[in-house]
Amino acid sequence: MKVKTYELTNTIEVEELEAGIIIDYSIEAVDGKNVKLPDAFESAFRPDLIRRAVHSSRANRRQS
Repeated sequence: MKVKTYELTNTIEVEELEAGIIIDYSIEAVDGKNVKLPDAFESAFRPDLIRRAVHSSRANRRQS
């Protein structure tokens, strides 16, 4: 399976005005290259297995 990737660039601009601080967030996406994924990514989507794994993980979480 081949997938297309994107190169993301995050930009944060902070500007101070009399009324306060303005923070401007922007994201730029540029086409990247194609990547071949391992065969494991071609398996069927199984929400029941995901749900079971999440429930198991939450049940085994230790309280601190």
